[in-house]
Amino acid sequence: MPFESTGAGNLVLNGDGFFISYRPSLSGSNPTLDLCATLATAISGELHGNDLAETALVGDRQDLGANPYFILNGDYRKQYENIVDKGWGACYQFWLSEVAKGNKSQWSRDPLEMDLAVGRAN
Repeated sequence: MPFESTGAGNLVLNGDGFFISYRPSLSGSNPTLDLCATLATAISGELHGNDLAETALVGDRQDLGANPYFILNGDYRKQYENIVDKGWGACYQFWLSEVAKGNKSQWSRDPLEMDLAVGRAN
């Protein structure tokens, strides 16, 4: 099952009640955004903004009024393609394993904040 273009720059892979979204690095696409990201990186010592590709596991939780985004820094399309058919739990466990390796995006939601870790991961 391949990722499909959204027409907005992201690629999406649909699962059952969730989806995976991949955003490539936008570095070089907008000089103003690149400058801001470069300055933020220089100040904080961490990569920011357009510097990183991101892969997000997105839960369909309209009952909470929002879709929680569990985001990893980097391109994890192949890994998610291999497990998306196993469901949310397998994808969530993969996300957790990468978070343990330090690959969590600063933009990612905290799973406990959305009370999702227990309810959907099982």
